[in-house]
Amino acid sequence: MRRAPSIHLTPEDAELLDRWASSTSARDRRARRARIVLAASRGGSNGQIARALGVHPETVALWRGRFAAHGLEGVRQEAPRSGTGRRSPAGIVDRIIRTTLEVEPPDGRWSTRSLASALNVNHMLVYRVWKSRGLVPTHGRGIGPVLTIRTAERTDG
Repeated sequence: MRRAPSIHLTPEDAELLDRWASSTSARDRRARRARIVLAASRGGSNGQIARALGVHPETVALWRGRFAAHGLEGVRQEAPRSGTGRRSPAGIVDRIIRTTLEVEPPDGRWSTRSLASALNVNHMLVYRVWKSRGLVPTHGRGIGPVLTIRTAERTDG
């Protein structure tokens, strides 16, 4: 039977983990990870901690192990996920950008769906490419609707 690693916290680590654990943000996964490590430092099996915190025992084992191996840095960030992530077929991103910028849209303005249909790709792929490049199709001003592309303005405040 495998034994879960013991967790020993310095007073500084315990104080920081308490701060993280008391986060009020519903989306703060770090708070859950901090609660797991704090509970593990008080003893108990992964199953007991999981029941007390309403998580799966494997989740407890993951974060207990990450803390044991890497300390606070091990729980500060999300664990790497498996898989390679999304990949677009070769050249399609360039085709989307080139078509957006160089080809006159049939109805005066490209939408994600109209461009996706013209290129035979999924409209969400078009959306992700536009978003990653800061491309925002808008109606032009003048005699008729003309496609213009402006860079999305960021507001960081």
